[in-house]
Amino acid sequence: MKTETVKLSEIKLNSNNPRNITDDKFQSLIASLLVFPKMLSLRPIVVGENSESLGGNMRFRALSKIAEMSEDEIAKILYKNINFNNMTDVERSNLLEYWAKFRENPTAEIVRANNLTDQECKEFMIKDNVGFGEWNYDMLANEWDSDDLFEWGLDVWTENENEIKDEDSKGNKVISTQLIVECDEVIKLSGLFSELQDRGFICKLKE
Repeated sequence: MKTETVKLSEIKLNSNNPRNITDDKFQSLIASLLVFPKMLSLRPIVVGENSESLGGNMRFRALSKIAEMSEDEIAKILYKNINFNNMTDVERSNLLEYWAKFRENPTAEIVRANNLTDQECKEFMIKDNVGFGEWNYDMLANEWDSDDLFEWGLDVWTENENEIKDEDSKGNKVISTQLIVECDEVIKLSGLFSELQDRGFICKLKE
């Protein structure tokens, strides 16, 4: 489909989109877009015939927030970002200049999804946010920088008391997360306990 650049004010927020985002995640999305605006061209906002966002609702919200920020607020967020601080002085200057121009004329790239029925619009909004695959945790741990993954909004693991980091015999990072199961039926819980132990999981019972 053909993309086009329109004024941000021409796009309407979809109030019926069932996708929510926490404030922390929203701030992370803003930072992610600020440091990597090319992502907006690679993932344009999808709008319906009435210019209401069908896909990219959160990106649209984040862009709208950025448009309201001052240069100092944008710079403050960027200078806290690892990837921004790893850039050259020229790259950082160019990025700050990019957002200064954006603030003067807030725009976004869109794709128009015309001729969709109401049912197809609903279907698209759900399917656009469904992830069918699963992360390869070993590959993420061994071949990707955890700080980068966190900056990019991927928190498949976090540093907390429920996480154990270790290394196997080859020196590869191993990440394991605790699963807490609550059950009022002792017999059922005992059966699950035994099954998980048989499958090689380390299990502990706590009152």
